[in-house]
Parts: sequence; C-alpha cells; structure tokens
Amino acid sequence: MTDPAGFTVADLRSQAGDEAFLAAGEHVVAIEGPDEDEWSLYATIELDDGRTLETILHHRAGGSLDGECDCAQGLAGSFCSHLVLVGLAHLGVDSPAAAAPAAKVQQQTGQTDAASTTRQDGAGNPRPGPPQTGTTKPSASR
Repeated sequence: MTDPAGFTVADLRSQAGDEAFLAAGEHVVAIEGPDEDEWSLYATIELDDGRTLETILHHRAGGSLDGECDCAQGLAGSFCSHLVLVGLAHLGVDSPAAAAPAAKVQQQTGQTDAASTTRQDGAGNPRPGPPQTGTTKPSASR
C-alpha cells in the first residue's frame, strides 16, 4: 500500500496555472499509468497526433510539485498540462473541469477536503471506488 498523495488538485492548478490546468487531457488518446514509487509518478501519454510522451511527476513529501515531460512546454521547463493529467489520474479525477471548482475553493481558502481527492465523474459527482491504474481514456475536454 502506498502513502496517500502528498498533493491536492489545488496544488496542481497552482503549479501549472489556469491555462495548463484546464488544458489537461486535450489531444490525449490514452494514458498508461501512473505508476508510483515513493517520490514520483510515471506515465506514458499517447496523443491524437500519434506522439507518445513520457512523464514523471515528482511529489516529494514536504517539497513542491515538479516534473518532466517530453512535450515542448515540459522541455522548456514548464509544468505542463500532461503533468497535470498524471496528477489528476493519480487523485482519481477524470477531468480538469470536474476538479476546477474544488481546486478554486482550495486555492481561495487554503483548505483541502475529501472532495478534492475523491473520484469524480464528468459532471463532478463523486464516484465510489479507489483510483484505477493502467490504461485509461480521459474524457474529451472539447
């Protein structure tokens, strides 16, 4: 059993910025993973243009979120939308749209709650069950 995530949806949004946060999942066909060790989450993302991206989201306890991605933004040192997608998948959130209201509240209040780490459907409703790993297809964001 791994420890719970050391980050929240609000942390992902804060690190990426609104534009990258809301773009998470765009042009993504599939995500394999994320696989986890004590420091990082690893995932392979397949895009609709045929490219495959390797991502590593670092989430050390007590440290800030950081990551690496093969996309142009990631290679330029930005915390890209693909890293957001990996973090959301780990938290069991299907789309940034489902997570956006909780993340905004957390940013404004500095509080976290169970809803921020609960699996949600596309309408933002809680879903029972633990986050699934393996290959998933994110919901369309257009």
